[in-house]
Amino acid sequence: MGIGESLKLSAFYISIALAFGAWVWVEKGAELGMQYVTGFFIEKALSIDNVFIFAMIFTAFAVPPALQHKVLFWGVVGALVFRLVFIFAGVALLEALSWTAILLGGLLLYTGWKMAFKHSVDVDPNRNLLVRLVRRVVPTTPEYHGDRFFVRLDGRRTATLLFIALVAVEATDLVFAIDSVAAVLA
Repeated sequence: MGIGESLKLSAFYISIALAFGAWVWVEKGAELGMQYVTGFFIEKALSIDNVFIFAMIFTAFAVPPALQHKVLFWGVVGALVFRLVFIFAGVALLEALSWTAILLGGLLLYTGWKMAFKHSVDVDPNRNLLVRLVRRVVPTTPEYHGDRFFVRLDGRRTATLLFIALVAVEATDLVFAIDSVAAVLA
């Protein structure tokens, strides 16, 4: 996909999100509409760094360009599911224990502090706890097998390097989701 097509697709999806925000504004009122639009733009701003981290993951695992779309697609699906769970859990937590808003605010301050004063980012997806756990529990092959996440080798179902790259993307997004969901809930 070229830059032009990517920009058109992004504009299309942003338009859908903003149209939904307009519907919320008209149907549910200005306050909820503004909350939706604010949350949408906070998520957009916080998601920019994801692109660079995903590029680093693709480089670290040498994911062929033809397979990157599949990893990103399933990564986005997983991110939507995880963020939905986090948002509902966060709302329930805030309703049950109102003081958790202070903890979420502290988390945002800590994240901001780290971003402001930590200048070098050393990302090695192979050191990621979830990636190491999957490699320890699931039989894996250090190779790609086309666009497949799993293959049968020696009669065993084995995860390919493409699946490990997906796990790295999902694990990274889980970390990103913590502060972005906290920001949206705030």
